[in-house]
Amino acid sequence: MIITSTLTFFGTGLLAGGLLYQQLLRKRLSGVHQDCEQQKQETLRDSLAVSEKAREQRELQQTTLAQRVEDEKGHLQAQHARAKKSAHRRSERLEQRRQANDLLRARIDQIDESTRAKEEELGQTRQSMDEATRQQSRLTEERAGSTGLELKGELISELVGAKKIWLARQARHHSELLQQNADVRARLLIKGTTERYSGAGHLERLQNQIEVPNARAFAALSDPEHPAHQMLIEQIGFELRTIAEKKNTLLVQGDNPLAREVARRVIRQLANRSITAPNKVRAISSRTREEVEREVQNAGRKATRIFGMKNVHPEVLELVGRLKFRLSYSQNQLKHAIEVAYLSGLMAEELGLNIAHAQRGGLLHDIGKALTHEREGSHAVLGAEVARRCGEDEVIANAIGSHHHDEPMETPIATIVTAADALSGARPGARRETATLFLERVQQIEEIARRDSGVERVEIMHGGREVRVIVGGQQLGHDAAEQKGKSPIGDEALHPLAEDIAQDIEDEVIYPGQVRVTVIRESRATSIAH
Repeated sequence: MIITSTLTFFGTGLLAGGLLYQQLLRKRLSGVHQDCEQQKQETLRDSLAVSEKAREQRELQQTTLAQRVEDEKGHLQAQHARAKKSAHRRSERLEQRRQANDLLRARIDQIDESTRAKEEELGQTRQSMDEATRQQSRLTEERAGSTGLELKGELISELVGAKKIWLARQARHHSELLQQNADVRARLLIKGTTERYSGAGHLERLQNQIEVPNARAFAALSDPEHPAHQMLIEQIGFELRTIAEKKNTLLVQGDNPLAREVARRVIRQLANRSITAPNKVRAISSRTREEVEREVQNAGRKATRIFGMKNVHPEVLELVGRLKFRLSYSQNQLKHAIEVAYLSGLMAEELGLNIAHAQRGGLLHDIGKALTHEREGSHAVLGAEVARRCGEDEVIANAIGSHHHDEPMETPIATIVTAADALSGARPGARRETATLFLERVQQIEEIARRDSGVERVEIMHGGREVRVIVGGQQLGHDAAEQKGKSPIGDEALHPLAEDIAQDIEDEVIYPGQVRVTVIRESRATSIAH
């Protein structure tokens, strides 16, 4: 009973709550409808106001546009009036110009007629002049006894001859001016080059006398019949002699400087260790020769690397390295070549020439000295042959071959290399030869050259490297009386005389390199006008 009453109470409460919620919901919906209606009325009023305002603006724009159209129409009408007026004035000017052109055309026609008449008159005059010229030419040819072409040729020949004479005079004058300033400019160039170069002297003395303290080792090495001595000679290729004035001292000799260097090193090792066994001599000789060959390659690469030289043939590189063990009057030839390269580059820079060519020619100019023990001939000629065979530029090959005047100097680079070689070899302290020895050698060469009775004078040139012998030739005319008692030397006797002098110099004089002998015969014809 109680449960039923409770349920009835809850149901009644829920129903009452639902009715109350429904009434509240209806009131809220009614308020929302009123708000919507009010907003609708406001929106309608706003749209009407906007429509009215847009209509007023449209009417204003139409009025403004109509006014603008009227203004533009008036402006166009004014422009049309001005254009019409301008066109009228232009047509009047064109008519005036047309009338002026008609008058000008009539005047031109008159001038053309007058010109044609004058041309006809001129043509007649030209024909008359041509006829008179032909008659004059015929008359001139008859009187001169030659044709007009021949006279033209003679005139052209005279003009060409006169022009050649003038050009020769100009060239001689220019050459004289250059010659006058050449010495001064050359001195300034050499002075500037030597001042810029700061190389030190490089005199060296190789000790070819080697002391062997051990008596047994000395006896074995000095005895030509001993196997150790024979093995040395066979492996290295040099001459080994004893010195009577010095006890237990061996003298290393030979034409090959590389072999002498190997021999010096080997003999020092043998002397220090008292080695006489042939097999050990062979091993030491082979090892030392390989060591020297490596030094040669390294020296060549280092020298070319100093000047940034590329594409150097391996044979040329080896010859450059060999100069390390070659001396000339105690001057190391590799250092001399590097010095010549530096000096050549400085002079080429001063003259605006190719510096790389000058340095390359200076470094390679004496590579022939590494071959003089193997082949006959001047080291300059041998070096040029190797350079050409190994693909060096002709400029470089000519600089090598001409630095002792064995071939003509064809480029300025050759002259520069020759001058740099003379600077490096002739500067004070560069070489050990004294002035007294040099003068004695020159005097001895001159005495040998004057032995023949037909020799008139002797000229020693290029530091004793060239001898020019002037012999008496045939004299005709007034000077023939001075030749009485002297028999002139014929052409067939010149070459034998040069060979005899060269052979005597080779037999009697000690000199570096080679000496060129040139015999010159001069013939003269003289007459005197009284």
